[in-house]
Amino acid sequence: MRNNRLALFALFGFLGGAAGSLLGELAINSRETSPLENIFGTAVWFALAAAPLSLALLLAIWFHNRRRELPWKSIGRAVLLGALSGAIAGAIAELVFQANPFPPVWREWFFKPLCWGLAGCLLGLALSWFIPNLGRLRGALAGALGGLVGGYGFVSVSQTLPDTLGRLAGLGVLGAALGLALVAVEMLFRQAALDVIWGPKERTTFSLGEQAITIGGGDDHIHVPGLPDHAGSVVFDQGRIEYRDRTTGQVTPLREGSRITIGRIELHVRASR
Repeated sequence: MRNNRLALFALFGFLGGAAGSLLGELAINSRETSPLENIFGTAVWFALAAAPLSLALLLAIWFHNRRRELPWKSIGRAVLLGALSGAIAGAIAELVFQANPFPPVWREWFFKPLCWGLAGCLLGLALSWFIPNLGRLRGALAGALGGLVGGYGFVSVSQTLPDTLGRLAGLGVLGAALGLALVAVEMLFRQAALDVIWGPKERTTFSLGEQAITIGGGDDHIHVPGLPDHAGSVVFDQGRIEYRDRTTGQVTPLREGSRITIGRIELHVRASR
């Protein structure tokens, strides 16, 4: 499962969306309230639903990267950014629904998916901080695409199944779509990649770009116990791929098919040019 990023992100996205739905049930209020209270309540529901989804996708990144220790600092940031993204999208969604300029079918099948697209856009932007070389614009694009597609899935499923079960399954579908979109967009725009071979049938893939992929025993992208923090890095800049050894200062040019052995792991370079 760790080697298949599409399946991994889809699964974690579904579980995160379903968990968000269960948490969001705490904010559902069936009483008639004022417009302002409705805006606040919807914003809270979206925030509670989006925070676990953001956390789940961060854990998918952590699991794929084979990190042994949970990234506690990143977890707090992911939950906060996820909740904020959901709250903004939820408030806008409720404002649109209160304006009520179109028939209900338009609101359900046009504005609802658009609002989820907005939430996905903000979540994708937030998660781009944790995916090396995805980029803010591509992260936002992937999130918007996944949120929009997942939004239609959410509307379809939630209208087919009973209320709570419908929201749970619908948000699960939305989370899976968001996870798939993040991986698909990253792969689509990737110019070069670094495969980390941990052992037989154990592989992690990083997109290469201006942001260096660091290797070391600390808070590095590729964690190798026993090495100093940021002992080395691989960077792809202006068409050149290089391995930079921080301990010696040596810079080694790399190209398609280059291999580097560091401790028990092996790095393979894949480049489109």
